[in-house]
Amino acid sequence: MNPDPKLLRHLIKLLDDDSSVVRQAVSEQLCSFGRHLERSILEQGITLSIGENMHLQSLIFEHVSRRFTENWSAAADQPEEHHILVSAFNAIAEFQFLTLDLTLEELLDQLVAEYDSIYPSREVLQLSEFLFDIKGLRGVPDDYYNPLNSNLIYVIEKRRGVPISLASLYILVGHRLGLLIEGLNFPGHFLTRAHSGRKSFIVDCYNHGKYVDEAKVGMLSPELRSAFAHAGQLRCDSATLLIRVLRNLVHAYAHQQNQPCVELFSSLLRQSETNQADEP
Repeated sequence: MNPDPKLLRHLIKLLDDDSSVVRQAVSEQLCSFGRHLERSILEQGITLSIGENMHLQSLIFEHVSRRFTENWSAAADQPEEHHILVSAFNAIAEFQFLTLDLTLEELLDQLVAEYDSIYPSREVLQLSEFLFDIKGLRGVPDDYYNPLNSNLIYVIEKRRGVPISLASLYILVGHRLGLLIEGLNFPGHFLTRAHSGRKSFIVDCYNHGKYVDEAKVGMLSPELRSAFAHAGQLRCDSATLLIRVLRNLVHAYAHQQNQPCVELFSSLLRQSETNQADEP
């Protein structure tokens, strides 16, 4: 059920209500407008004072950060690696969009259905063609530090992302297709390794999904040969991948000078790094 924009005037009057119960109810109602909240306020002819706008932003951030922290913790308790990734990325999307019209799971299923409608078989190189040629997923050099680039729903919508978000999308769609695609935690540029029969390919999802047959690595420069030689050591699990996503979010929000978000994601990053260090 869509929220009623006519309630906005009443909700805004309750932003600084003395009751925490009322404020929480107000924040839930406001968040139900999702990313359309600001537009809905303007369409209702409502002009917020500086104080009202501060209360609005504070109340929403308090609500979504609490919910995000809960969802992020719940994601870590998922039984399988790909479930952890989907739940974590879904939590990021909900934090940034306030509410979701479609979940990440639903959008991934749509991509799988579209792939199957085009291709008669399921192969990693065909998936690269589908995502990076047909769907047009690309790197985003001109807007690299936008925090939304870590939001896979946004990446699917805009068909633009950073290396790790594009790689994560490749991994997750591939898993749904029964394909083995691994993340490679290369310094400065996240890559993937896709397996096809006895062959494997390093896939650069940021660079149009281009791939290198590892049997031909000897033809590359010495620096690249050295990097590829250690690729097996750079294979990463969901925890390592998500730590890198958290670092990206810290840097992105710092670039925007959004201190509350910097503190939120820095706290989660420290906690995640501690948890990883404590693992046997």
